[in-house]
Amino acid sequence: MTRLGSHPNKWVKLIYDRLFRLQTPFLTQNSDAVWVFGNPKSGTSVIAELLAIGGGWSATVDIPTLWRTPVSDVRKGLSSAQALVEHHQAYFSRDLIKEPGLTVIMDRLVEELELQKVVFVVRDPRTNIRSLLQRRGVPGNMETLTPELRLRLCKSNWHWTYDWPYRNERKEPHWLRDRQYIDGLAAQWQSGVDALERVREMGVEPLVIRYEDFLLDKESTITAALDKMGSSARVDFGSYMDVQFQPKGDHSMPLDVFFGEANLERIERATKKGVGLFNYS
Repeated sequence: MTRLGSHPNKWVKLIYDRLFRLQTPFLTQNSDAVWVFGNPKSGTSVIAELLAIGGGWSATVDIPTLWRTPVSDVRKGLSSAQALVEHHQAYFSRDLIKEPGLTVIMDRLVEELELQKVVFVVRDPRTNIRSLLQRRGVPGNMETLTPELRLRLCKSNWHWTYDWPYRNERKEPHWLRDRQYIDGLAAQWQSGVDALERVREMGVEPLVIRYEDFLLDKESTITAALDKMGSSARVDFGSYMDVQFQPKGDHSMPLDVFFGEANLERIERATKKGVGLFNYS
């Protein structure tokens, strides 16, 4: 098994990414690949890594070159999903592809590429957004962010989350100028769910994995997913069950304390549809 993008050092990852891109003219898209979608910090990394290990698959885990305008162009109708993949074929030549930034255009990818092996990872929006903010060192209970905290979010690797391209010289994504930051993150979570619903309307039923269910029984969840994707577990992945593929967040602070009443209500209001769909109380 070989993996692209899983190195913990971002500079090593970016260098490896640039070198890998040079192979694009010599590699073609894997039409039988497993695609893993989901919001950042929803569990996509650990689930994708375990699937790749268990299936003995090569994997692309995160695609830095897509973190800016390519996905935004497809989302806005300025380009096609097919063109995006053809322009970056090396990344899509692997057996498994995981890039959270593609979640908002999941329906376009499924339609244009006729994807069949689709996994959608979902996590309670309240704990998901808390993990996102903790990763960037941004509190969840503010009404308005200070310039320093705004910069932390703008420097995030999850640029796509904030709807690129930038609109001003300070390179702030427009949602941060036009919307309260919790409203923006909650709306983005819901947009992934909306994309899933559009895929279902096409007659394609992705395998949905709730992160909370995965935590309760990791091995059974991965084994069932491998079976669903048409591959039995060929590699013993038991020893990888407790590997921390991403930095772990602090779950000790209650949600109502971390967000405060007003911001917690913002999340619950914006994600009401998705929360009900996945039976989050």
